[in-house]
Amino acid sequence: KALRDRMDTDAWTRIGGETTFDGRLNALNAYDVQFPNAVHGLEADGLRTATLDAVEDIERGLDAQGFGPGPIDGVITPDTGAAVARFQKARALPVTGVLDASLLAQVAATTETTPAMIDARPSAPVTESTSPTASASSIVPQTPAPISTQTVASPTPAAPDTRAPAAFRDCFVCPQMRALPLGRATLGDLAGDGDRDEAPVHEVSITRAIAVGVYEVTFDEWDACVSEGGCSHRPASSASGRGTRPVTDVSWRDTRQYVAWLGRKTGKRYRLLSEAEWEYAARAGARTRYAHGDDVAGLCAVANHADASSAYAWRNRACADGYAAQAAPVGSFRANAFGLHDMAGNVWEWVDDCWHDSYVGAPANGAAWTADCVGANRILRGGAWSVKPAYVRAAYRYAFAADARMPFFGFRVARAMD
Repeated sequence: KALRDRMDTDAWTRIGGETTFDGRLNALNAYDVQFPNAVHGLEADGLRTATLDAVEDIERGLDAQGFGPGPIDGVITPDTGAAVARFQKARALPVTGVLDASLLAQVAATTETTPAMIDARPSAPVTESTSPTASASSIVPQTPAPISTQTVASPTPAAPDTRAPAAFRDCFVCPQMRALPLGRATLGDLAGDGDRDEAPVHEVSITRAIAVGVYEVTFDEWDACVSEGGCSHRPASSASGRGTRPVTDVSWRDTRQYVAWLGRKTGKRYRLLSEAEWEYAARAGARTRYAHGDDVAGLCAVANHADASSAYAWRNRACADGYAAQAAPVGSFRANAFGLHDMAGNVWEWVDDCWHDSYVGAPANGAAWTADCVGANRILRGGAWSVKPAYVRAAYRYAFAADARMPFFGFRVARAMD
């Protein structure tokens, strides 16, 4: 309130429009850049310090009720926002994902009166560290076996290590990352009922050490790039808001600015995943139609898609995920065996590859396939909140113009670990 009294109305409106503390702090920083004579840094730091105890109390209450907010450290992360959203949904409250005094009172009122909801906790809890020391070094690389040049219908590769290493961040506003276990996997239409462009079934070796975003890049994370001048496009808010929702309305070309900004900010090599890396990460060792199995009834635990709560004609009538026709806060659904959330559904994810009509000639080392393209389209994987179950299959492929911005197009990032 003290800051509000010292700002012009437009500036305060922009800051107040942010739904998270981090978003507001980023907006404050942008205000400082725009008006060099404004001195709000000390006040902003004071506000952050003053919120730590309250945020810890909220995290502690959410943890006690089984909503999995991540580390109890007073730091607002995508885990925290997702846990808040799960709590609000379970308590039939408006789902905002915002931490405030009202939420603290609601959490406190239910902590001692409600049994723990263990099923609401993600299957692979995140342990945040400040450096990737527990990631690549904790995985024993597998020696790739010779890869046959013959197409085989059902090869049996060495399964990757599916133990999820610790998550980490390279900076406060950077995406949370997790090292991808190395290994070999069979990709493509393993079930035999997919589209022609998902053939032939082929084996890929993932031997380059990388980390993958635990979540899709969020509005908060994208807005930090905009605030620091790294990204020129500020997408409109999604129908469900900003904050920890996955950023949408971004093109493949827009993502290039974001990964370049991360690289300059951290000194690390960030990029999009290749299509092979993406499917390998999504399957997490599974050979089923969907990463969780073959049944559509189980999809609502792992994928935000057109479910029974939506009005789409092609909806999945076997279950309801609670997010009808809108993106969910990242991490609202169960992680896969590699500890990655939303690899199925929520928003389509851009990958680095250009379009090819089949996998004939695809790289066997997991690298992005960017030569001999069929047209200028770039590939998206994973499906979105608006699609039928067939489109969230692990093998399903989609493509669109590289400069297209859609309200269901997003992305996640990869980072070199060598």
